Amino acid sequence: MGLERHPLLGAAGTLMAHGDSAGAWRSLAPLVASDPQAALVGGAIALQAGDTGGAIDALESLLSGPKLDAPSVDGAVVFAFSDEGMIVFDVNSLAGVGLLVYAYARAGRSEEAVELASTAHAVVGAEGFLAFELLLLRDAERWEDLLQAAKRANPDDRVNASSGTATADHQLARRPGVVCSRSPGSLIRCPPWR
Repeated sequence: MGLERHPLLGAAGTLMAHGDSAGAWRSLAPLVASDPQAALVGGAIALQAGDTGGAIDALESLLSGPKLDAPSVDGAVVFAFSDEGMIVFDVNSLAGVGLLVYAYARAGRSEEAVELASTAHAVVGAEGFLAFELLLLRDAERWEDLLQAAKRANPDDRVNASSGTATADHQLARRPGVVCSRSPGSLIRCPPWR
């Protein structure tokens, strides 16, 4: 079901279809505390509306509640970090974790963003979270931490710390579930946080 046809989220979907992300967020904000779907979709829409603090509150609410496995909203949450690379999440609690990493980074809370991405990768093993961590560490110019995180991508690779370069090819794009070629039309597409 599309967002605009969802009984609870329909008003927000209609507003989004007309380019009114701020209005969509205002319509969902009162529902965030009581409904996990509203928290996830509302957090994503709040990011699009420029309300990063509201997005963080919504997404933290989502992640402190019951797990959201399969909501009745079609789509995906897509993070495009280059013209060719993107991380795609199904619409569920795991997407909420990805959105919260993004929101923390956007709010300048880079330590929390790196920690959440690292923990999510360690707990669920989703390589997309490692990609987030690597990008965040790159943006913070934390080169030693970046090299250590890259070693987790493929522990058999050797890292040449003296030159600051990895001797093996760390192409996360070749790992399943990291870079997808899903067609546009996903629920939310967030621009790079830089």
